[in-house]
Amino acid sequence: TIIQHKDLVNFLLVGQDRRPGQGRQRSDTMIVVTINKRDHTITLTSFMRDTYVKLANYRDSGGKQHTCGSQRLNIAYALGYSWGGAYDAMGMLNQTIEENFLIDIDYNVEVDFDTFTKVIDVLGGVEIDLTADEAQYLTDNTFCVGSFTEGPNLLKGDAALSYARIRKANPTDNDEKRSLRQKLV
Repeated sequence: TIIQHKDLVNFLLVGQDRRPGQGRQRSDTMIVVTINKRDHTITLTSFMRDTYVKLANYRDSGGKQHTCGSQRLNIAYALGYSWGGAYDAMGMLNQTIEENFLIDIDYNVEVDFDTFTKVIDVLGGVEIDLTADEAQYLTDNTFCVGSFTEGPNLLKGDAALSYARIRKANPTDNDEKRSLRQKLV
């Protein structure tokens, strides 16, 4: 049974990775933001893009039924997008998350790289406490402007995006640490 409760509202945040000139896009980041209206709390739940799941058998917006097998979670979004753009990308991803994790998705929010950086810049940046490895990674990153030091740093849009996408700032980095960075931003 899919978890539903009148006091819970679930937003699926998707950061998609299409770059200018590319025809495809994937869900690079997937975070469910659960707002508990009774307790006045917010919970963030990250889904690893490479989690192997049973993809939903999905009827697209054109009425065509698609029967799917098992694949990485971010493939659900990519398939849906190929069938009917952003509407079916979210629909396929929502249904796959609901069927595999029993979470009812109420709303969707999607950003691409450009929108993400603009939102962070409009907010005046985001303060992040960087490790020495993260600071070095951002300083060496050609997409970031400026140099960064260990400790608190105000990250503008380009640096916040690079920080959220770090895969290997050091040999012990992994997708779990990457998802923690994304939730911090």
